[in-house]
Amino acid sequence: MAPPSSPGVGTTFGRNHASLQPICPSQQQRWLASTTNQRQNRKPHKQPRQATTNSSSRSQPRSKARSTDYVQHWMQRKNHFLSIPLGSLQPYDVEQVIVMIGNLRTHPRLVPLPNRVPIMWELLDRLDREVMMLTTSEPGANLQRRLRLPLDYIVLRGVLLSWRDHVFAVANAGSATKEVLGDLHPMAVLSKVDRYLGFAATSSPGSGAALFEPSVHPYSIILHTLGQMNDRQERVQNGQELVEGMMERSRNNPQNVLLHPSNSIVYGMMTLWAQSKLPESSQKAEEWLEKMQTWWDQTHHENYQLNSNILVAVMEAHSHVSHGTLAFDRINELLVELKNLRGVDPNQDSIHYNRVCNAFAACHHPEAADAARAILDEMCESLKPNAPQSENCLPKPTTYTFSIVMSAYGRMARIDDVVKLFKYLEGLSQEDPSLTPSTHCYLSLIWAYAKVNDAANTEAALMQMIQAKSERGNPTGDLDTGAWNAVLQSWADSGDPNATENIALIIQRLQTICEKRGIKGDVLTAVTYNKLLRSHVKQRNLVEAQKTFRWMQEQSNVNVKPDCETYKLMILAFNYVKEAEKSEYYLEELIKEIQSGSMKKVQFDHDHFDIVIGAWAKSNDPKAAERATSVFERMEQLGIAPCVVSYNSLIWAWARSSNRNHVKIVDRIFQRMLKQWEEGKQFIKPNDYTFHGVLFALSRSKDPADLAAGSMLAKQMDATGVPKTTNIYNTLMTLESRRHRPDRVELLFEELKTKYEAGDSSLQPSTEAFITRLKAWSRAGNPEMASKVLRELIANANDFGLEYRTEDFNCVLQAWSRTQRGDAGEKAESGLHQMVEFSKQNTFDCRPDSSSYNAVILAHSNTGMETSGERSFALFKDLKAVAAQQIGEEKWRFEPNFATYGSLVAAICRSSKRLQSSGEDMLWEIFSDIESGLDRSLSTADSDHFVRFNRSNHSLFTKITYELEVSSFPNKETLLTECRRLEDMASSIVELPSSGR
Repeated sequence: MAPPSSPGVGTTFGRNHASLQPICPSQQQRWLASTTNQRQNRKPHKQPRQATTNSSSRSQPRSKARSTDYVQHWMQRKNHFLSIPLGSLQPYDVEQVIVMIGNLRTHPRLVPLPNRVPIMWELLDRLDREVMMLTTSEPGANLQRRLRLPLDYIVLRGVLLSWRDHVFAVANAGSATKEVLGDLHPMAVLSKVDRYLGFAATSSPGSGAALFEPSVHPYSIILHTLGQMNDRQERVQNGQELVEGMMERSRNNPQNVLLHPSNSIVYGMMTLWAQSKLPESSQKAEEWLEKMQTWWDQTHHENYQLNSNILVAVMEAHSHVSHGTLAFDRINELLVELKNLRGVDPNQDSIHYNRVCNAFAACHHPEAADAARAILDEMCESLKPNAPQSENCLPKPTTYTFSIVMSAYGRMARIDDVVKLFKYLEGLSQEDPSLTPSTHCYLSLIWAYAKVNDAANTEAALMQMIQAKSERGNPTGDLDTGAWNAVLQSWADSGDPNATENIALIIQRLQTICEKRGIKGDVLTAVTYNKLLRSHVKQRNLVEAQKTFRWMQEQSNVNVKPDCETYKLMILAFNYVKEAEKSEYYLEELIKEIQSGSMKKVQFDHDHFDIVIGAWAKSNDPKAAERATSVFERMEQLGIAPCVVSYNSLIWAWARSSNRNHVKIVDRIFQRMLKQWEEGKQFIKPNDYTFHGVLFALSRSKDPADLAAGSMLAKQMDATGVPKTTNIYNTLMTLESRRHRPDRVELLFEELKTKYEAGDSSLQPSTEAFITRLKAWSRAGNPEMASKVLRELIANANDFGLEYRTEDFNCVLQAWSRTQRGDAGEKAESGLHQMVEFSKQNTFDCRPDSSSYNAVILAHSNTGMETSGERSFALFKDLKAVAAQQIGEEKWRFEPNFATYGSLVAAICRSSKRLQSSGEDMLWEIFSDIESGLDRSLSTADSDHFVRFNRSNHSLFTKITYELEVSSFPNKETLLTECRRLEDMASSIVELPSSGR
């Protein structure tokens, strides 16, 4: 494979004309000589000016006049060149273009931004059109001699660097989009570069008609610039398109290594993937690493040699998207390879190890911060007085290295480690002044305190930074807005009841500092006041939040007026209190501000819509799902692409909906999401919350086919590579429980438990998992297995942080009531007594309530034993005694209800042969109790258990009527008449909403 060319890129473009390749030496010398003579013939610039009485006679200073003349002369030359007819350019004209482009680089004031960069491209495009036109009429060799092609690459490099700087400036303003950049978008520039290098469809590669010699360097600059685009997905797609074009050309000409992606191109592509944070970015980075190693093994060409940048880029890709343990282990593996490159890669320095520390800090692993600290400690070995300096030693750390590790500890809320490391750095600075704690170090300390909401120490650290800066001669150290914002943030998140007052005092202090120094800059901006607003929102103080918002609206200073973050906080405020209507109101107000041009679109993205969709997803409004859909469609209408969070919120809105078609609608949303993901939109890849929402929708269905679909969805999860979470296991168990498959529930639980015991701490069995098992066995009428699960729940309560309540014990009692065994009533009653004793010695509320007694009475009723009526009536009396002792809101839990009366009457009627008149007395007492409850409901309209549902009233009396008709009571007709009278009385009660209890 041919070695790459080595264009002269070492000389700064535009500063030394002699570095340019002379196209026409005689004409170039004449032009430079005339320019030199003009400069030598000028009068000295600094002459003592004579005082004049009519100073106003000069319209402008001499230097400004010369500058204006120079600009006019340059523009005339530019316009003259562009006016030359196609096919008429001479070598001197080409030289003029090179000099004019160099002038633009050396003297930026010639043409102000943003027109400077387009003019550079305009000049090169004119040359390119000349080449394209003459290519068809002249042989390549003649054309090359005529225009002295190819031009020096340094010309193209200078234009590309100017363009890159312009794009960076646009990106800093948040406007790096295809619509804003237009012809200066990286892909538009890529088309130009392809033409200039002879790779475009209209060019003739190999004909000598290219403006510049083919090289990978221009593509490296374009890849680097692509990283500044707003759309992360688009960045990667454009980068892939660029690299695939290079690889296609190299397949056509495999001997020219300059046509093939080099290690700098691969590094640029890896960086794009790492920055994208897309789910597949780590996989793509690994694929590129494998390609690089393959190319190196095949050619051993320096263009494909592995270097430190590439290894670090793979680490960064893993740190952003891979699972914590996977990312941590892979970064450690790559770190060993990076250390092996010491002495091989001459460019390896502390920056690479700083990035490794950052990669560790970004991956969610409990040992990540300690791993970063281990690298720092190894780098600190080079600081020892007699430390051997060899290729095997890591480079010396910088203060930035310390700040990275401190930030890593800070993210994990390990404030003690942050403070120790900061003090260690202060000690090192006594011997090495270059290690004096920098602003970054102080900010890491400040934000670490802010992370643990230690507002007092956050403020103290800020004062320490201000004092240190003042001692080093920096009088403006007390106006570091990042540090002040950290203090404001710590107070906002502290939960301190006085947080808002403290924030107001800090803002007042900042105002005083600015007034004393006469500072009118952007110190106090919307960012500052957003911290105050955030404090109100965190404390759910919506009245003060709205006051602060209105105050910001009323300010004349545009830098203080509400921005996108302000509106997001207001949207979030009403989301917290589940007022979706008001959240949507502030979203619409924000949209109006942007559409009217009153506010920049910076930071306006799907987050604002996602919060509102999520608010509707949690709302109890009957039309909540429809409203969430409306917001979702509004987002798409405004050209904002929904992300996985947007789809998830919409899925959950419909999953919780009472709409009878909720499963079909959820499936339609899910299938659309899958289709877009398969089309390449990786930011819409379904995650565990997506699948959980779909499973939850299925679990609420009554259709057996929907319940059975859960297992198929679980297989789809495995195929997609989405790991199951505890919530997903719980929902899958619920689906199997509703299918009356307790055996499948147990298999799922064992799978969950096995993964947890294997080391996946995120899959710790929850209370819900045990309760789902309880309900499954209870529904199946298997009291022994239900009892076993309950004992496991109690035994693991301390280890797993589980809770158990009355409802969990009731599952066992209900399991007994569902059996047809003769001892069911006796066993259930024994369990009830154990429950009473257990509740006396336990911290959790597991007192028997009406549901507990109902289950035991039903168990007695279903046995058909002769004593079931008496035992049931005795339990009824016990329940009334317990209810009489209760006060407050929970009293209703212990009062007899429809289920109590229905099961009790059934038990007594089924024992009618034995009870006879005593049974009738029991029934009259029960009827009297029912009438008292109905009288209370009629007189107070209280939403107790008598008036929850009219259909429940009806089913109660239907059941009593049936049991009386088949009973052996001698006076059952009288009892039936009384039953009908009570039913008429109940039917006159107005039905109240079910949410009354």
